[in-house]
Amino acid sequence: MSSQLISNTIRSSNIRRIITSVIIALIVLGVGLLNIRYIANFFAGPRDIDHSELLQIDDADKVSRNWVNVKADQAIDTGYQMVETSRTGRETVESNYLALVIDDRILLVESPSADEVTEVSGALIPISNEIRTKIVAEIEREEDLDDVFLPYMLDAGNFRMPGYIGMGIGGIILLFCAWGVFSGVMNTDPTRHPIMRRLSRFGDPTMTVSEIENELLAPRWQHDKLRITTSWLVYTVAADFSAMRLNELVWMYKQVTQRRVNGIPAGKTFTAIFCDSHGQQITVQGKNEQDVEAMLTEVHGFAPWALAGYNNDIEQAWKKNRAALIEAVAQRRAQPQQPETEA
Repeated sequence: MSSQLISNTIRSSNIRRIITSVIIALIVLGVGLLNIRYIANFFAGPRDIDHSELLQIDDADKVSRNWVNVKADQAIDTGYQMVETSRTGRETVESNYLALVIDDRILLVESPSADEVTEVSGALIPISNEIRTKIVAEIEREEDLDDVFLPYMLDAGNFRMPGYIGMGIGGIILLFCAWGVFSGVMNTDPTRHPIMRRLSRFGDPTMTVSEIENELLAPRWQHDKLRITTSWLVYTVAADFSAMRLNELVWMYKQVTQRRVNGIPAGKTFTAIFCDSHGQQITVQGKNEQDVEAMLTEVHGFAPWALAGYNNDIEQAWKKNRAALIEAVAQRRAQPQQPETEA
C-alpha cells in the first residue's frame, strides 16, 4: 500500500491546467463577441455611404456597417485640435477636427490630418459629451448656427490598427490556451509532468515517487501542507508538489515582505524558505510571523546541521560560492550537531 498524493497532485495539476486554459480562451472569445460589429467591419472593409443615408441616421451605435467612405460637398477646418501635453511641457497634436458639409447638415470629423479633404474614410461613432460641449456647442455659438451638426461624428483614425493589436494579443493567448489544453490532455504519462522532471534530480523519478509516497503513509511531523518523513521534506499546495531530501537541506530562513498599496504599507507576508544542495527552494507562506518561526524551529530539529536564519554573509555565499557553502554544511552534517536557535 502507498500514498497516492503525488499521483493525485499530478492529475489535479493537469485538470487545473485544462480548466484554466478553457476559461481564459472563453474570456478571449467573449471579448471578441462583444466586439463582433468591429470585427465584421474589420474584415468587410469600408463601404460607400450616400448623403441620404447619412441624414437618416440618428444613432451611430445602431449602424452595423459603420466603417464608411464619406464624400462631402465641402470640408472646413474648424481650428479645433486635441493636444497632448507631456510632463516636460511638450505639446503634440493628437487629432484635428474638420467639418464636412453634407447637404444642409455638418458631419464633425476627428482626423489625424488637418487636410481639408472632401472624401474621408472612418467609423461613425457617437459624439462624446466633452466634444459636444467644447467643440460642437462652441462652433454653433460662434457661427450662430442651430442644430446643424449631425448627432454623430466620423473617426478618421486608423480603423484596423486596434484590430491588429487585439487579434495579435488574442491569438497569442489562444495559442497558449490550446497548448495548455493539449499538454493537460496528453500528459497522461506522469513521467513527463513538470513535477516528475523536478524529482528526477534525485534519480529515477518513478522510484523516488514510490519512496516518498510510502514514507508519507507515516510522516514524522506535519504542519498544514508541510511534512517531514523519514527521508524527505515535502510540501504540497493546490496542484503542485515539492520535495527535497532531508539530508540535503542546507539553509532555512524567514523572509518578511512588506506589502504596499499606492506606496502605503498594507501589512507584511511571512514566508519560510528551505534550500537544498541542488540549489532548489521550497517556499512556504505562514499565517503570521509566529507560525513561520515555529515551522522553522521544528524543521531545524530534524536537520540540525542546516544553517538556520538569514544574514547577508550566507546569502552572498549562496549566490556566489554555493559549492563551498554546501561543502561546509556537509561537514557539519558529518559531525554530531545540536539544534541551534534560529538567528
